[in-house]
Amino acid sequence: MSSPTVTNPGQRYDLGYVEGEYYGVWDRTSSDIVERFPLSDEGWTAAWRRWQSMGQGASAAATSEFGGVPETGTGLSAPSASAPMWRDAESGPVTRPGGVTAAAVILIILGALACIFGLIAIIGAFAVQGLFEDFALGGIERGTVTGVLVVVAILLLGYGVTTLISGIKTLGLNNAWRVTGIVMASIGAAFWLLGFVGSFSSADEIDFETSTFTSGGPNYGSMALSLAMLALNVVVIVLLAKNGRVFTRR
Repeated sequence: MSSPTVTNPGQRYDLGYVEGEYYGVWDRTSSDIVERFPLSDEGWTAAWRRWQSMGQGASAAATSEFGGVPETGTGLSAPSASAPMWRDAESGPVTRPGGVTAAAVILIILGALACIFGLIAIIGAFAVQGLFEDFALGGIERGTVTGVLVVVAILLLGYGVTTLISGIKTLGLNNAWRVTGIVMASIGAAFWLLGFVGSFSSADEIDFETSTFTSGGPNYGSMALSLAMLALNVVVIVLLAKNGRVFTRR
């Protein structure tokens, strides 16, 4: 028989779970199971109320500020996206903070966009290599342009996939991926800050008829895009840093 994992100790009774099997209430003195509940959000709520009805809530608040369901991946059924992801010993189930959800959604969007642009870069590389035999850009030969596009595509896809996974895992309150999300957002913020600063200088535009670059002056569209993307990445950094307590005290 598997040993129980206690999430909320009490004076006489403990609240916890047996991995992959059930939530339960145990007698501290004899270690006997008092009552079992299914591994679900409803089961957790029922177990919590039963434990509270036995007069155990006050002692748990003194000994364990936070308790909760184990992380997804331990063999237990994963809570749904809208289900309580961490639990307060005084008030029972507490929903995931809105700031965490917002940051995760932004990460998912940014990651998806990076993946899309990475795929576009790959398509562009194949197009340059296969369709335009005499293609040259500003004196740069076709093979060099293709190589640059492939490198850009790999970087974008790597960044995009990592950012996308960070957003998804952040929804599950995975602290390691929260930190990864902050790192990805920091990289994105640095990139778009450089883009914003570069937009103030004379922008080079491609003349496709002559395959050369021409000076086009400040690019206001690029300024607006860079500023918006910079703001989104900064928002992610702030929200994930601000809500770190939720991840470390699950």
